[in-house]
Amino acid sequence: MSITEVTLNVVRVRGDYKPSIGYPSCYIFFGDNEIAIIDTGTIDFPRREVLRAIEKRGHDIQKHVKMIIVTHPHPDHIGTLKWLRNKTKAEVAAFEGLEELLKKPSKIFENNFKVGKLSKLKLKTMNPTFDYEELKGVDVDHPLEQGETITLGNYKLKVYHTGGHCFGHIVLYELSNEMLFAGDEVLCHPQSPLKFFIDLTGSAEKREHALMVLNKLSPKYLLPTHDEPRIDEKAKIALETALDAHNIWKETVLDAVKVSKRGTLPAIGEYVRKLLNIKWVGGMDILVNNLTTLAFLKQFEKQGKIERIENKKETIWKINE
Repeated sequence: MSITEVTLNVVRVRGDYKPSIGYPSCYIFFGDNEIAIIDTGTIDFPRREVLRAIEKRGHDIQKHVKMIIVTHPHPDHIGTLKWLRNKTKAEVAAFEGLEELLKKPSKIFENNFKVGKLSKLKLKTMNPTFDYEELKGVDVDHPLEQGETITLGNYKLKVYHTGGHCFGHIVLYELSNEMLFAGDEVLCHPQSPLKFFIDLTGSAEKREHALMVLNKLSPKYLLPTHDEPRIDEKAKIALETALDAHNIWKETVLDAVKVSKRGTLPAIGEYVRKLLNIKWVGGMDILVNNLTTLAFLKQFEKQGKIERIENKKETIWKINE
């Protein structure tokens, strides 16, 4: 666990490294005497350190913490959400349309990941980060809209609904400091830019578009959740690398369909995994490889490049000739 002052306005509380997700983190944004907590880490996140980091600056937890902002509804971002909300009495803000999911977060495993009972048990055993039974639901007080501006003291956070990593994923841009809170849309894992994830509600097309937009923003500070903050030229390079990695995934999926001629999702996903040498641990293979591959297959299907053939036994993907 570590607490780092990124700038005068931002403190990062970082949990211990987990091979499955990298560093669980949250950011505290100090907008004068109006404070926002951005994401709340895993169920075992050092939650009390978040409050201590605020109090060390002379702030009152219940008076000055105005909002807890959820970048997206995945277990490693909402693990301590209810606890922090109860302690601070702050509003919970998330993208509009996520209200029901955050009330009953156990649905995330079905809606976003399509994880059945056996897979849930495997995940719980191999990776307590995703212990769905421990996730506590909350009410969303402030449904956020695309392009909305959140005002904190003299600072403004602009909301961008990227929707690539999953539906409802937002990033926040603070103009005066050129600061981008990127959630999981950029640098999802510190080991490799190829280690990103698109769930069933996400979109490869939207992620690609989002990365292009974020590259044009060219923030001075890039603040991802699971990787280290990047500043100045390193932020620029990281954003460019993320877009390059996305395109490599996309091209590899299309190559896999061409090679297999008529392939199932598991076969195509395994081919992609081997070519890209992507190794997930802690049960993340259940969630990541096939679902991310599926997101790209859907994009190609929409573009008319590949065809989906459904039969009673399985789904086949083939080049559209």
